[in-house]
Amino acid sequence: MPDSGPLAEINRTGQSSSGKTSHTDRPETTRQPGRPGRDSLRLSNRGDRVSPVVVVVRGPHGTPVPQAHVRADLRAKPPSKLDRLPSPTLPGRLGRPAGCQEPEGLPGAPSASGAPSRPDGKRQTGVNVLQAELLRHKRIAVVYGPVSEEDSLYIRNVPREKWSLAGILGALEGLGLHAEHVDPTDTDFIERIRLFDVAFLNVHGPYGEDGRLQGLLDYLSIPYTSSGVLAGSIGMDKLASKAVFSYLGIPVPRAVPVPRSRAAEVPGDFSFPAMLKAVDGGSSVGMALVGAAADLPHEAEVLNSRGFNRLFLEEYIHGRAVTVSVMATESGPTALPPLEFVTESEYYDESTKLGGSGAPHVEYRVPDLPPHELKDLTEKSKAVYEFLACRGAVRIDYMIDNQGVAYALEVNTIPGLQDQSNLPVSCRLEGITYPELITSLLVNAVENAAPAPWTAE
Repeated sequence: MPDSGPLAEINRTGQSSSGKTSHTDRPETTRQPGRPGRDSLRLSNRGDRVSPVVVVVRGPHGTPVPQAHVRADLRAKPPSKLDRLPSPTLPGRLGRPAGCQEPEGLPGAPSASGAPSRPDGKRQTGVNVLQAELLRHKRIAVVYGPVSEEDSLYIRNVPREKWSLAGILGALEGLGLHAEHVDPTDTDFIERIRLFDVAFLNVHGPYGEDGRLQGLLDYLSIPYTSSGVLAGSIGMDKLASKAVFSYLGIPVPRAVPVPRSRAAEVPGDFSFPAMLKAVDGGSSVGMALVGAAADLPHEAEVLNSRGFNRLFLEEYIHGRAVTVSVMATESGPTALPPLEFVTESEYYDESTKLGGSGAPHVEYRVPDLPPHELKDLTEKSKAVYEFLACRGAVRIDYMIDNQGVAYALEVNTIPGLQDQSNLPVSCRLEGITYPELITSLLVNAVENAAPAPWTAE
């Protein structure tokens, strides 16, 4: 799912200024890098205009650690459909300058590459030398374009320099690697993608995250970041995901399909308010909060008119919205610190994510979960990752009710990659820098490449 979020605040202590929660996704801000203290990593902004947001990184005694922003521009690339799309300045929509330096790692935190700690106990930061060499002579395609409504909506409303594409290219170019942007909606995409050694997938929703693009790359024997066809297709289908969660013994909210021809036919004991969702929606695109059964036909018609034909009604869970990122490491799938999403609105809809004048306050924090609940959440997330044979990094969203029961909502097999998206933020809490994350995903793709049988030597 694509990057989103007009306002973010991360607080290791778990204190919140807002009491309402809902479905999670990715915040987006700019950042002033430095070495984060484990106690506090805070990101905040309020306002009605686009302006740089400085993340104040504080040391052990609360003293801000100043660092300078480092700016990198998008590398030159052949014209694509993206170049013909408008890139307006959207009030309240914030993002990190491309190539902004990442903070130094936290003491003792493991890296995705298994990089050793220094003699003083602090983790060795920077990209592993062997990783860099493995990618040094690779031609890397960063695949990004308006393949779905959620990606198209993001591209239309967010200034180009704030796209996650800028951060990915900036990180790779900063390491001296050869990376180019390739738009999958261009007519010559197949011819162009064949010129590259590995594809970094930064597309979301149908035709990007649902296994179709992955199947094409498998057929062409081009390694790619993200999970494969199985995980992508199931993760993009929320009802199929529920079946997997249930099989693994993970609670899920009650749900009933809403066929287009019978939108008003809902079981009499189904409680409202309830969430109406598109089966293949993402980033709160294709979602509506339905207050009463009588409102369902209208809300279903609105989503149908936007191209969402498969809908379902889901029980509205009152509680805490939490997301857990899981990524491949040398020791196996590793669950990163969870993040909790808090908002003043009833749920995190697409207008809230795009921000602007009057947008509700949004906050992200590390949840203060009891140890047994945190362990349970971690084990559930790793079980999903392994069962679906995921690769690289994924994100799994939950709602935790007032009794501490965690209900799984969905699997995101291509998490957002803006600097303040959930995955990069969780990585930083473990001392994994943004360049390390990006290179780790590419190395995982290259090392786990499985050429089509007829191309094997």
